[in-house]
Amino acid sequence: MSRIKIRSDRSPGGERLGYLIGGFYLLVEAMLKEIEDRGGEIKKTPVHKLIIKNNKITGIETDNKFISCDKIISTASPIVLNNIIGIPLTEGIKYQGTACATFALKERLMENLYWLNIKADLPFGAVIEHTNFARFDDYGEHLVYVTSYFNDLNSPLWKMSEEEVIKLYLNGLKKLFQDFDESMIKWWKLARNVDTAPIFETGFKNKVLPYKTKIRGLYLAGMFSLPNYPERSMNGSISAGSGCVRKILEDEFAEGKKC
Repeated sequence: MSRIKIRSDRSPGGERLGYLIGGFYLLVEAMLKEIEDRGGEIKKTPVHKLIIKNNKITGIETDNKFISCDKIISTASPIVLNNIIGIPLTEGIKYQGTACATFALKERLMENLYWLNIKADLPFGAVIEHTNFARFDDYGEHLVYVTSYFNDLNSPLWKMSEEEVIKLYLNGLKKLFQDFDESMIKWWKLARNVDTAPIFETGFKNKVLPYKTKIRGLYLAGMFSLPNYPERSMNGSISAGSGCVRKILEDEFAEGKKC
């Protein structure tokens, strides 16, 4: 109900939508450059285990290599985090997966309509025409994405091949839009993830994870953080990251004062 209230409020104080020209990847690239300019190092390798001694973070294990550290900010889903810690740090938060297809079209699919939620018997729950919101001139082609959620690894949306999922979605688009034809498609791309976002069940607000955990040096920020409830967004994730950093600085200042 909270999400419905936010999205239904079109008053000056209600929901506002915005999109970074060029995409949020520009922000990611700028952050990576800032880290490296300040002497940081970006490592693109899976983390297999967090090393904890005396209830304190001492490092991480990646592909048989140990990297020492005293602070970790985890953005992984609670399920993944529990697995790499080896103990149930977080409980009770269920996640859902997403199969999201992006289509570049030669012509517009929907006339002056940005977001269409679907209740009909179709293989997806929403059709979003991005270039009916963001400027078409920024892309030079009409971008539409079609998305659906699933709740377990046995879902056909997870088990099928990419081509099978795309065919399923295309059949749905043909059923929904009588003038749609596959010849309109310039290219497509499918993205799937089993841990896209938490499921906001009744009482979820009481399960929202704090930035600081009971393990010294381990902090959390992500889709499960308070800024992303009840509405998930990139803004919420950025806010969660900033809030987490502020908490780390507060703790370091407090420890310094004690010393």
